[in-house]
Amino acid sequence: QTLQLIDKLKLISPEQRDTRYPTFERCIKLDQNRQLIAISQPLHMPSGYADYDLNLYLIDNASEKILNHYHYPMKISSDNHQFENLKFDINPYSKTPHTHVIGLALTYGHLGRIDYTIREIKLFKISNQQMQLVLDKFMTNYSAGERPSLCENNAQTETQILLHPLKQNSHGLADIQLTEKTERITLNEKNCSTHRIVKRQRHIMKFDGKKYRFEHLNFLDFGI
Repeated sequence: QTLQLIDKLKLISPEQRDTRYPTFERCIKLDQNRQLIAISQPLHMPSGYADYDLNLYLIDNASEKILNHYHYPMKISSDNHQFENLKFDINPYSKTPHTHVIGLALTYGHLGRIDYTIREIKLFKISNQQMQLVLDKFMTNYSAGERPSLCENNAQTETQILLHPLKQNSHGLADIQLTEKTERITLNEKNCSTHRIVKRQRHIMKFDGKKYRFEHLNFLDFGI
């Protein structure tokens, strides 16, 4: 049904489509009357990984008309890694009945001497049919590891940041508690033993009326 609606509204541009790479189409129901569709299409690239665009469409279910359209102003760059997936985050970030805060998660991957996977999230505020980007490029998951080779020195790193909306709010949107866990496993080449370090910490993120801001940026393993 979503694909039929996308075709009917001509949301995918055939001129822009690069058949070497997939187009991502996702949909989430906001309420009985509206749904949100996210579409990310590859841009023409002569070689290497493709860059992508990102468009969000707020749709009225009854009339099947576009209520609003948001175009992400930057390319989703794939300079060093490949854009692999796009999904709506079902976590309820908003505590108010007339304002929706929707998460959109993007996943990237890279294969090489060091393999890694990155998941980042964008948060959109939807109120009175208006869409506003309130959090951009926030990394929630990072997994990296060197390819093992006969007990040579190598390390594996796993970082996860959970976002949990709190009861208190700032400028009408819920404060968000960030719970971070970082685990690093290092292999010692001298005796083939492993050393494991686990660190945890929490942060509070508040909305300043335009975007979510951090009280501080002291993250454990990678900068955000």
